[in-house]
Amino acid sequence: MEPYLRSGLSFYMAGYVMEQNRRENVSSSFSMYKDTASLLEFAANLRASSSSNHELSDKDRKLQILILRLRSLLNHRLYKIKKNEVSKYKKAIESDQNKLNTSAPPAAPGHKPHAPSPHQGSWNKNSTGTLSPMSPTASPAGSVSSQGSGEQVTGKMLNGTASSSSTPMTSPSPGIVSVQQRLLSMYFRLTNPMVTSLELWDQANAETTRDLQEFFKTVDDACGELSFHSLPPVVVRYMEYALRVLHL
Repeated sequence: MEPYLRSGLSFYMAGYVMEQNRRENVSSSFSMYKDTASLLEFAANLRASSSSNHELSDKDRKLQILILRLRSLLNHRLYKIKKNEVSKYKKAIESDQNKLNTSAPPAAPGHKPHAPSPHQGSWNKNSTGTLSPMSPTASPAGSVSSQGSGEQVTGKMLNGTASSSSTPMTSPSPGIVSVQQRLLSMYFRLTNPMVTSLELWDQANAETTRDLQEFFKTVDDACGELSFHSLPPVVVRYMEYALRVLHL
C-alpha cells in the first residue's frame, strides 16, 4: 500500500501545480486528480480482494485510512474545479422547473367535473315530442327521443364539455422533458465527486478505531488535523509525516 500512497501524493501535488499555473488548461489538473483517484481506488480494491480487515496489520490499517483520506480529498478537488459549472446547471434546472410549474394553471381546490344541470338549454334541445326533464313523468326508456337525449348528455360528459369550469390538463412537451433529463444527468455527474468525497471521509472515520486513534492524534498534533479546506501541500506534509512515524 505504501508505494501507491507515495505515488498518489506525487500525482496529487503535480495536479495542484497544474491547477495553480494559469498557463495550464484546467482540464489537465482535473485529469491528473481523476487518474490519481482511480489509481488509489484500484489499489484499495486490490487489497480488499486479497485479504480481509482482520488479516491486516496495524501498519496496513493505518495506511488504508491515509489512502481513504487522500481519495476523499482528491474527489473534493474534482468537485471544486467544476463548482462553477455545477452552479450553472443548478440554475438552469431551477429555471426550467419554474417554467414547467407555471405553464399549466392549477385546478381549483376540490374541483370535480359534474353532470350538466337539467336547466341548461341544451339538455333537450334536439328531442321532439318528449316531456321536459323537469316534468314529473319521464319519457319511456325505449323511446327515440329519450335515447337521443341520453346519448347527447353522455357524449358531452365524455368530451369534457359537461362543465364550463373544467380545466384542460396540459403536460410538458417531450422536448422539454428531454432537456430536463440531460440537465439532471450532467448535474448528477458533476456533483458525484462531492458525494464520493463525503462517503470516503466517513469511511475513514469509521475505520479509525480506538486502537488507532493514538497514532492519528500524534500526527494531528504535529501537523494539524486534515479537513476539506486543507491545501495539497498541507496534505502532503501530513501524509509524509505519518509515513515517518510508521518508519516507512
